[in-house]
Amino acid sequence: MMKFLRALFLILCPNFLLKKMGIGSVGFSLVLADDFLCKNSRIGHFNFLRIKGLNLQNSSIGNFNLMTGYFNLEMSKDSMINNFNSFHGVKKKRLTYFLPSLKLNEKSKIMGHHYFDIVQDIEIGEKNIFAGAFTQCWTHGFIYGVEKQVRIDGALKVGSNCYIGASCILLPGIAISDNITLGAGTICSKSLNKSGLYVSSELRYIPYNPDGRIKQLGKPMAVIDGSEKYLKIVKTSASI
Repeated sequence: MMKFLRALFLILCPNFLLKKMGIGSVGFSLVLADDFLCKNSRIGHFNFLRIKGLNLQNSSIGNFNLMTGYFNLEMSKDSMINNFNSFHGVKKKRLTYFLPSLKLNEKSKIMGHHYFDIVQDIEIGEKNIFAGAFTQCWTHGFIYGVEKQVRIDGALKVGSNCYIGASCILLPGIAISDNITLGAGTICSKSLNKSGLYVSSELRYIPYNPDGRIKQLGKPMAVIDGSEKYLKIVKTSASI
């Protein structure tokens, strides 16, 4: 109940009173956090935050972000989270063994439409930018064996002065050193220690005859609106 009352107060309280309390601006965001500390900070309108703790030190969160789960968010001076990002931790405290955190250090920026999985800690150093859109940062995965299935957790750390291009995928348990650029679409599955530019596999030319491939498909399963539909049969070990 106290969380809802606190959120209602932050929504309805005039900005001039919030400034006297050390809170720059909150707007119409809904914040359901156990701990809330703002100093010269701003949270834009229509955010939804339901996290363990929130600590904004002279930083800002733009409009229409989604933050849910059990984690802490810490933002240092002049750091920024732009619009339409998603941050998700474990939904309930009993489903995790510690309190993870997303830490955004001084002058680092997360632009729009990125995804952060905060099952383990994510630390982003100083003067970084997650540019473009659709980058994914993961801190957990699974191994599905015959006898059991297990979850593998791994923290994620990004150094300073790094540029993360659009649509990159950062996998659990890796560290990215300082002064590194990840080109657009890069899949990063291991730690990077040497400064420079990293990209996924280079663009290759592969001879391909689409008309010949279509002829190999045989008879279509159906024709709908003038478009032929074919069924791809998934081969199993029994049928190979």
